[in-house]
Amino acid sequence: MSRRAACLATCLCLLGARGLAAQDASDSAAYRALTQTPLGAFTPALGAVVTMPRDAGPSVTARYGLQSFRESDYIHNFGGTVEVGVATGRLAVTLGRYNPQCPKDDCPGHLTVSAGYRQGLAIVALGRAPNAAGLDIGLDVAAGYARPRPTLVSGSARMTFAFVPRGHGFRLFPYLASGVGVGLTDQGGETDAGMLPLLDIGVGLLAAGDHLAATAGASRVFMRNGNWVAGINVGWTFRR
Repeated sequence: MSRRAACLATCLCLLGARGLAAQDASDSAAYRALTQTPLGAFTPALGAVVTMPRDAGPSVTARYGLQSFRESDYIHNFGGTVEVGVATGRLAVTLGRYNPQCPKDDCPGHLTVSAGYRQGLAIVALGRAPNAAGLDIGLDVAAGYARPRPTLVSGSARMTFAFVPRGHGFRLFPYLASGVGVGLTDQGGETDAGMLPLLDIGVGLLAAGDHLAATAGASRVFMRNGNWVAGINVGWTFRR
């Protein structure tokens, strides 16, 4: 009995170690795929998505994300997003550049692309005029892709909450988004994939009759020893 128990304990320890190793590899794959594609490389760009005026047309947004990398190196992500209204939501396509800056030139950058769809779910009215505001609740789903070495594929789903004052003048609003992201790395047929939680927090600005929208905040793909991404987004929404 003691030998059987010892064998069983050994097998369980080995399986547990393999499971932890697999989980670590999965986390690393998900983290890399998410942070090296637009889904985790930038903070949210919120504009017409939180106001959704009926006459909102296409919008263009310039985006920048900054993340620390190793001890004294940084990643500078640059990108642009084009967004159009589709059905009752907004379809966005982002093209970006993952651009690490390393003195040893041992961390090359690459192009990234993503597509996402945002759907407003509800607006909860709060307060009374002239200080009325609304809690805008929306769902954001997206998929990202990059092909350095290895190939990176990512996906995410976020719930967005923005406390937006009503009106059409200069307005500031806080936002929070939480969700889950999945990521896959593929190198020569060897793949790893995983799932990690996501969090975005920040503040937004609406001005010029809601044509101009800007956000500044921080985002994180939660993994042990992972880093926050600080970002800004400035966009313009045209009218139909």
